[in-house]
Amino acid sequence: MKLKEFYLKYEKIVLVLLVIVVFSAVYFSINYLTSFRQTYQLNIFIDNLIPFLPLTILIYQFTYVLWFLPYFLVKKVEPLRKLTWSYIILLLASAVVFLVFPVRVIRPEMVSGGLVSWLVNTFYSMDLPYNAFPSIHASYTFLVGFFSFKYLKELGLIIYLMAIFIIISTLTFKQHYFLDAAAGILLATGVYLALFRK
Repeated sequence: MKLKEFYLKYEKIVLVLLVIVVFSAVYFSINYLTSFRQTYQLNIFIDNLIPFLPLTILIYQFTYVLWFLPYFLVKKVEPLRKLTWSYIILLLASAVVFLVFPVRVIRPEMVSGGLVSWLVNTFYSMDLPYNAFPSIHASYTFLVGFFSFKYLKELGLIIYLMAIFIIISTLTFKQHYFLDAAAGILLATGVYLALFRK
């Protein structure tokens, strides 16, 4: 089998791997470097009104499934190419902001004991509290909501609602501030309109 034929046959998998590799390289590199830099905080009064609900980590973690669902549910590959480029554009645009305006989220202290506490503490130790503004979790998730609503019809509505719950979980899990999520949503809306409005 020729290389081109192999690529076309497994293009969806290649696109998924491309997103994972580029995201991991850019996001985690900047996240680590920012730990040595001066950072800012964007918490406002709304953040003080939102309770810390550790159990919502289960909803939050589901986002890593949601981001890649369209690659297995949408039959045509052309929209998936646009989705992949959208992911990369959102990541690079966010990376510029991360470097110019590094924001740190102050996380609550977790008492050890219990499965949920272990999950939260493990996640917090793996993902440093930087790269907060704009929220990539919010931008990617909202983009998938838009995309699914357009290409998956009835199922897309369910995914869109799931996306909203995941974005809410970024606040109740105290992974992002309200302004982080709002900026991510605005950024995703702009990229979606630029690439998919036709």
